[in-house]
Amino acid sequence: MKIQPTKKQQPQIIADLASIAKEVFGVPTLNERGNDSLDFHDGISVHDISRALEAAYMAGRKDAMREASEEAVQHQSWQNNIRQAQEFRKSQTTEPDA
Repeated sequence: MKIQPTKKQQPQIIADLASIAKEVFGVPTLNERGNDSLDFHDGISVHDISRALEAAYMAGRKDAMREASEEAVQHQSWQNNIRQAQEFRKSQTTEPDA
């Protein structure tokens, strides 16, 4: 199963990956610059690759937790709206005192 990021997520993903590349590998940019000496980086250790993958994983977890939190808030809002609609409907169906 291939997971595709949304267009809304794309800029943040690019920024996160660029930050990881700069911090872990010392790569100043992930933009292709049309020069092999600038676009290819040798000497990357397995330790650095592991650190980069861990940082990417943690960034994904952080994003997933934020989205889950937003969904929980939205779900709570929907529940409140449903409750209010039910209470309103109930108040409209009760017979007035005679």
